[in-house]
Amino acid sequence: MGADVEAIIDYIQRNVISNPCVGQITNMGGVPSPVQTTEGLLVWHLQFACLYGE
Repeated sequence: MGADVEAIIDYIQRNVISNPCVGQITNMGGVPSPVQTTEGLLVWHLQFACLYGE
């Protein structure tokens, strides 16, 4: 897994949501396998669900 992917997931797990409009952010797909672009770069398609909260 790429260091950036891990950093994004860790950041979301560690930081409390300070915006009252967002009640919860959940990683929906874990960490999928990377996909290679036509330029040869690796891309991870992360999916998050953001639930409305008050």
